[in-house]
Amino acid sequence: MEFRQLTVLLIEDDEDDYVLVRSLLSEVPYYKFHLDWVATYDAGLEAIERGRYDVCLLDYRLGERNGLELLREAIAKESKAPIIFLTGQGDYEVDVEAMRAGAADYLVKGKIDVPVLERSIRYAIERKRAEEELRNSEQRFRNLVETVNEGLGLQDEKGLLTYANEKFCEMLGYSREELIGRPVMDLFDEANRLILEDEMDKSRRGERASYEIELLTESGRRVPTIISTSPVFDESGTFRGGIAAFTDVTSIKQAAEALRESEEQFRSLACRLLSAQEDERKRIAGELHRRIDASLSAVKFNLEALRKRIEKNEVAPEALAGLISMIQDVMNESRRIIEDLRPAMLDDLGIAATTGWFCKEFQRTFPDIDIERKIAVKDGEVPESLKIVIFRVIQEAFHNIARSSRTERVDLSLTQRDGAIELCIEDNGIGFDLHSVLSEQNSSEVGLTCMKERTELSGGSFVIESGSEKGTRICASWPLRAGER
Repeated sequence: MEFRQLTVLLIEDDEDDYVLVRSLLSEVPYYKFHLDWVATYDAGLEAIERGRYDVCLLDYRLGERNGLELLREAIAKESKAPIIFLTGQGDYEVDVEAMRAGAADYLVKGKIDVPVLERSIRYAIERKRAEEELRNSEQRFRNLVETVNEGLGLQDEKGLLTYANEKFCEMLGYSREELIGRPVMDLFDEANRLILEDEMDKSRRGERASYEIELLTESGRRVPTIISTSPVFDESGTFRGGIAAFTDVTSIKQAAEALRESEEQFRSLACRLLSAQEDERKRIAGELHRRIDASLSAVKFNLEALRKRIEKNEVAPEALAGLISMIQDVMNESRRIIEDLRPAMLDDLGIAATTGWFCKEFQRTFPDIDIERKIAVKDGEVPESLKIVIFRVIQEAFHNIARSSRTERVDLSLTQRDGAIELCIEDNGIGFDLHSVLSEQNSSEVGLTCMKERTELSGGSFVIESGSEKGTRICASWPLRAGER
């Protein structure tokens, strides 16, 4: 079997540790190591500068000076060999500093065995090789890939990242240095690794692909992406890795989810509006039956009685007076129902007069509720399309007040302020828990939803505030376009 030959530099002031490292290296399978040992800071720096080594093992303690200083100086002089830092027990801060300074890895003395040492040396060399390849190719790709809006990554045949553009780093929350040399599989959870493994097998067969997969960020957040991959082969047809473009589809997913929720809300609202429409029809039918039908029945009965009296020549003028009174009552009740459906006054006299009329009618029906109104807007300032919307909001709000508020006072204001028409209705009643009411399927919830939807569909905003024993306040506002002010 052919052995891979590597030259190793050990910078260590303890001969016992040198003997231990030499023994461990001699037991590593498939490798043949040539080990050089130096014991001082200056000798170590001189050996590194000669650049003859595949990897360097550097001890932290080197007499008066330490390995961190030597590491920084070697990195500053662009050492070609990866440097693995050796520390003692409890030197966590030193380990972190060493990695920040540019160490390829760090090993804790006393915990080094053959597999650990072999893997550390192998990973350090592979990472160093990946970094060198990156430096050689970076300039060619920089102008192109650093300006695209997709994350771009290159990996070698072993699945190690050799390049990541700024967008890819931004998507993952890692620095470029943290990604280069990192196994691609580290960027996915278990489920998505299975997807990636299957797709990478296809890449090795020369297949290009585009599929959906979730990246795992440094913070653990999942990022849905569309990945487009293309394999890379050398001149001999040997697979050398691949290039992948990642498109963050988070906003698309969120938009799709928002659309789905909007559609569900629309369907729910449509059902509630149909239900409310049927309830309104039922109410109108009931009023027609109770008021109009009963009155017409009485008129019919009286007409039949009058006909008999005419036949007997017993008609008296006062009989017609009672009949006329009944017909007048029917006419009045018909007008009331018509005005309730859509007051003609709104078209003839405008929103201010109609609001005043409505408040007076409401107070006549509910004399225990005092209404204070402030109408500080001229009728010409309110667009025609908003007048019926404002009236319906007022109508529904007062309907809710009469039904369940137990209030003694209502303040209503309709004003123009800061380029907008504002309607506010506030009572001092018992109020309600807003979340509880909106989560229930009842007439109050439908009424609130209708007011809100009616306001927003007409280009306005709707706010409701309420609390148990705190009364209720609703405000609707419609911004006016420049030509409407």
